[in-house]
Amino acid sequence: MRILILNWKHPQDRAAGGAERYVVRVAADWAGRGHDVTLFVPGPSGGSPGPPAELPPTVRVVAQGSRATVFRAARRFLAHNAGAFDRVLESVSTRPFFAHELVGDRALVLYHQVADEVWAQEFPFPASWWGRRVLAATQWGAAALVVVALAQPQLSVGTRPTTVLAIDRSASIDRSMRAAQLPWLRSVLPACARPCRVVEFARNARVLPDSAAALAANPPGRAAADATDLLLGVRAALLLAPRGGRVVVLSDGAATTGSTLAAVPLARSRHIQVDLVPLADPHRRDAAITQLLAPAVVHAGDPLPLLVTVRSTVDGRATLALARDGGSLGAQAVTLHRGDNPLLLPLTAPAPGWHSYTARITLPGDAVPENDSLSAVTEVVAEPRVLAVGAQA
Repeated sequence: MRILILNWKHPQDRAAGGAERYVVRVAADWAGRGHDVTLFVPGPSGGSPGPPAELPPTVRVVAQGSRATVFRAARRFLAHNAGAFDRVLESVSTRPFFAHELVGDRALVLYHQVADEVWAQEFPFPASWWGRRVLAATQWGAAALVVVALAQPQLSVGTRPTTVLAIDRSASIDRSMRAAQLPWLRSVLPACARPCRVVEFARNARVLPDSAAALAANPPGRAAADATDLLLGVRAALLLAPRGGRVVVLSDGAATTGSTLAAVPLARSRHIQVDLVPLADPHRRDAAITQLLAPAVVHAGDPLPLLVTVRSTVDGRATLALARDGGSLGAQAVTLHRGDNPLLLPLTAPAPGWHSYTARITLPGDAVPENDSLSAVTEVVAEPRVLAVGAQA
């Protein structure tokens, strides 16, 4: 799982406390369990950093802004990278980041305190009064919602129809893949709400009937299977899902027509999370770029690291090519292992402006070329300038 943690202090800041130490321990634990963890924090303040926190090298640290501007910087970072994370955890000590406005129900909140007396210590009047009276009340309300969510973590389609299933019924879905779809269908169909929140697709798409009796008379699998329009299936599910809901697509990803990128604006406008359950043929050769992370903002001439994750079904050699703004930056041979392969590409930020980076993986005999490339955008700003003022000798 790809996890982003937002915290308003850098773990190496002189003012860092128990919340920062706890966040570092949680991040290290999740990374040790195989999760891809990114920690977003401001840069250290107060001169030279204090005693270094034990930040494991497996945790990526993105430091932008200051303690006063980190909330705005975090929202800007999320606006450009929301799709790169499966979960976003807000570590809140004073004020929240409101990440749910950008990533919906993928956002979770961890409250270390309600920051009552802390406002008088951290901020001057009247900001301290406003924080204690207004934001503290907001935090108590959000904390209550967290308790409610924890008390009922399971989705029930009959009472809380927020999830829509999109089932691939094309000819490329073999018997083993259909068997993998069954547990999802069995969990949804008995309590199918009106309208039934299950869509099946191949060359066309249809919404499954509204009742168990109708489903028995019209069993799933009637969609024409001679082609796969993945875009049509995803769009049908997005239109059926409520605003702020979730769409789960069960497919092998082998589309014959329709690019799912065209559905991104619709999903964003309705704040719908789209998850893919890949139905894999164990004998299929496939290398897919599942993640391309780039800094949201960098200065011209500064290091610009790109993190590429390649998921492969086989062990083998492949070629990774990189382009910037449509122009090639070169290619290199890489060794892939079965599963996720994180690759770090160290670059230097070019001239100021918006720049697009595209990574492409080429594996001989790849059966699914549609997932071989991914792009990310970063903003390059001008080099910082310093004005030195002093008495003339």
